[in-house]
Amino acid sequence: MGHMEPLTRYVGKAERTLQALLQTQLQQVGVAFPEWAALTFLRNAGPLKRSQLGEAIRNGRLVEAGGVDSLLDAMIDKGLIAQVPDGLAMTSAAKSLYDPLRSRVMEITALVEKGVPEDDLATTRQTLAFVTERAGKLLTDLKIQESTDKHTTAIS
Repeated sequence: MGHMEPLTRYVGKAERTLQALLQTQLQQVGVAFPEWAALTFLRNAGPLKRSQLGEAIRNGRLVEAGGVDSLLDAMIDKGLIAQVPDGLAMTSAAKSLYDPLRSRVMEITALVEKGVPEDDLATTRQTLAFVTERAGKLLTDLKIQESTDKHTTAIS
């Protein structure tokens, strides 16, 4: 069997291309990708406590460490989200922006997936979920190891 390119090359190229497609839509309405993702979390889950939304943003690696509060404050300032009794929620202005944009994104997604057998899509989703989980675990393990190494060095 010949040389096979690493999976990361395909995943990276697909991610960058899909991200570029999404960015063309987001730029039309002045929404940044982290804002879009935060709105998606809120649209799918309803109002969330600030800590819950922050955790979803951190888990999605949408902003640099420590940038969650700045993102949420900026979204409040832009009128995309508001404090409600149950936590943070999308504003009506954000919903009227989000819903048609989400429809366009879903149409584009359907065009991207058109002609790909459903079994192949299911296998791809399964494989990517596995790879993401494993990479996340490795990332956590590396951070723990780095922290341990720094602590050990400081003690020495």
